[in-house]
Amino acid sequence: MGTWKLNEAKSKITPGTAKFTTVTFKNTSGNIRVTGDGMDANGKPMHVEWSGKFDGKDYRVTGDPNADTRAYRKVDDRTLEVTIKKKGKVTVTSRT
Repeated sequence: MGTWKLNEAKSKITPGTAKFTTVTFKNTSGNIRVTGDGMDANGKPMHVEWSGKFDGKDYRVTGDPNADTRAYRKVDDRTLEVTIKKKGKVTVTSRT
């Protein structure tokens, strides 16, 4: 668990999309709590919160107008796979 900070010099971010500058992972009572701070696609501040397990199941997300749920899956000790959905439809998949 810990904090990840965006290194924009080493990142490829599509212009006009949201970006998280800081993401914090905490272990709380058997669940993982993820908080993310950054800018939305219009450059306005954004704060997102998610709590669940790294089991690939959908858990509710708050603060993200483009998502209702997120599902995280631990690929290995250094890699997470995330699936983001809005109204049950997959909108984003990524590996971090």
